[in-house]
Amino acid sequence: MPKKLSTRLLSRPQLSKLLPQLKSPRKPSRVITPGGITPRGSPSSWKCQSPCFQSLVEEDCQRVAEIASSVTSYETHSLTFELGTSERSFRYTPDLILWFGDSGAVCEVKPRSKLSSRKTATRLKEVIDRLDHHGIPLVLMLDTDVRAHNLQRMLLLLQRDRPVRGPFQSDIDASQWDPLGRSAGSAEVLARWKCAQRICDELLHRVMRRDPGELFSAA
Repeated sequence: MPKKLSTRLLSRPQLSKLLPQLKSPRKPSRVITPGGITPRGSPSSWKCQSPCFQSLVEEDCQRVAEIASSVTSYETHSLTFELGTSERSFRYTPDLILWFGDSGAVCEVKPRSKLSSRKTATRLKEVIDRLDHHGIPLVLMLDTDVRAHNLQRMLLLLQRDRPVRGPFQSDIDASQWDPLGRSAGSAEVLARWKCAQRICDELLHRVMRRDPGELFSAA
């Protein structure tokens, strides 16, 4: 288990109070690619009741959250923030809300290559500024964070071998190989599982402490 996550996390009471205050009555809209395709999926999850992704990078980030022992639950595209002023409307739908027990974080997922786009960078910087204005730090997760060192292949193989979830249950310890206790797993599998959890925890620890502004200057 890594050191305690910090910097861009809010306590659960803080974040739980702010989310409904900023929630827009509008439902989150689906992303449409330039080719007119809606990239999406609804994978099975032990930690999220209704997971969905709108890009392959989002799917990879959710996979990290699913296996990291520090993440107790997460939400995907669960609400849209109303961040505008009386003079200008401004809405934003976070890709992920990660919960780490008594703390939480609002996350945006992007390919690193997108940060060099002036349009994308301008939009993201405004999102960061508007959320900061309301007391919510934004965590920016990149494809290069979650795809380094063949990590996704490791996680995919573990997910393939992990016992099937069944009906969603929120009152279980989803950090266990089999939260329902049906399969103990071999020593080799459990060693791989613990190794993957450590890697995912350390990855999230780094991302949660990172200032998104540093990423724009490096793009």
